[in-house]
Amino acid sequence: MNTNDNTNDTNEMEEEGRPPRDPRNGLYTFLSVLIFVTVSIAYKLISSRITLVYALFEPSPSDQLRTAVYDQMEMPDLPEDVSLMYIRLHRNFDKDRMYVAFELPYDTDEEDFSQRFIPYQCGNTVEDQRFAVYPDATANAHYVYGNMYVSVDDPFTSCLIYEEDGRKYAVYSSNDYDHGITTLFDTEKIRL
Repeated sequence: MNTNDNTNDTNEMEEEGRPPRDPRNGLYTFLSVLIFVTVSIAYKLISSRITLVYALFEPSPSDQLRTAVYDQMEMPDLPEDVSLMYIRLHRNFDKDRMYVAFELPYDTDEEDFSQRFIPYQCGNTVEDQRFAVYPDATANAHYVYGNMYVSVDDPFTSCLIYEEDGRKYAVYSSNDYDHGITTLFDTEKIRL
């Protein structure tokens, strides 16, 4: 009898041109879809937590962060009328640069300021060029015209001085710093 059943199945397969339907196909389909959905959700959750390219932006840094950044950048004692605007740090973007921006009094003499408060020897000044700055907690660059004072020892260390909306700003930047400083930021990562 068993032989006849096999013969009937073979005949059915030859007549229809396909193997007989497995009653568990619905279960296999359901499990496949469930695995796909689970893996997709897990991937999205993990990738949102682990961001390889990001920025940190701190408009009001703690004293500990401020001291650590000033030490890293070898900042001199700035005049009292110079106010810190923000500290920004890029990771795996823009050569891992750290930006420290200050608002200067409008009557600040740029040449005097550059000689007294830039903590490195500068080469030729890049004058009246267009530069990108990141003055807020977004990934969008803002372009300004200003003068760039670049270190003769490290071309990735510089100070940009520019005017905008009746105010003067100085933005120090460098990629030579201790990357452990990221733990001192209290802000969320800005995904780039």
